[in-house]
Amino acid sequence: MFKNLIIIEDDEKYQFDTLDDIVKSLIDENYYNMTKEEQTNAMKMKALANCINNKMEVTEEDTNNIENKFIIKDEITYILSLLRTSNIILLENKESNYLTKDIDKSKMEGNYIIVNTFAKDLLNNYLNNKH
Repeated sequence: MFKNLIIIEDDEKYQFDTLDDIVKSLIDENYYNMTKEEQTNAMKMKALANCINNKMEVTEEDTNNIENKFIIKDEITYILSLLRTSNIILLENKESNYLTKDIDKSKMEGNYIIVNTFAKDLLNNYLNNKH
């Protein structure tokens, strides 16, 4: 049985039950036990590593233009920015609504959504609705 979230990296597949599990896997196992500053530093180090082969700039700032920006305001912006690098592929079960709750899924077939396809729009919506 497949889980709610599946990450594909190179030829490896990793399955997760919750978004928290993905955060612990992608950023740091102790992410939720860290101070805000430690969380930001952990995201920054990972983001810089993921931007080596592209022209994305790592930033904590709110911005209206997310082109070429890897935003690390929190774990959601980190994940959505990471998906925009195409270093990993994230599949989300249509019923789970962790990252894809704002997407109209009524005409989508299959059980999973490739979140990368919607990452830019999801990131824009998240940044605009967070305030």
